[in-house]
Amino acid sequence: IYKDVFAGLADDEKPALMNIDVLKDAPDNIEYYIGTTEIDYEEIYASEPMMSSIAYSVVLVRMEKGADIEAAKTEIKENINPRKWMCVEVPEEDVIVKSKGDLIILIMVADEAARTKIETAFDNL
Repeated sequence: IYKDVFAGLADDEKPALMNIDVLKDAPDNIEYYIGTTEIDYEEIYASEPMMSSIAYSVVLVRMEKGADIEAAKTEIKENINPRKWMCVEVPEEDVIVKSKGDLIILIMVADEAARTKIETAFDNL
């Protein structure tokens, strides 16, 4: 799914991204990626720069069957820290939390054009 979400981005719109299986590679950092552990997730995958001074985080959450998607989106939106990086931030009004089926996407990307392309690609899945 990541491949589809990032397909419309030019190379200069993507920092050197590191794709992270959060539950496997960073289980102690779930709150860093989605702001909460209080939702019924099955999988969490994050895409963030390896090293960068730009605000860029895209996280896909596959929810458990029967989970309350709307409540989970609210929980993420209310608890994610758009200032989680040392020197940069995404304005709160530019934090996007959307769902499609059992997937939730969290987009915190400072570049408006890249953010819009990612959101559109998710909408078109």
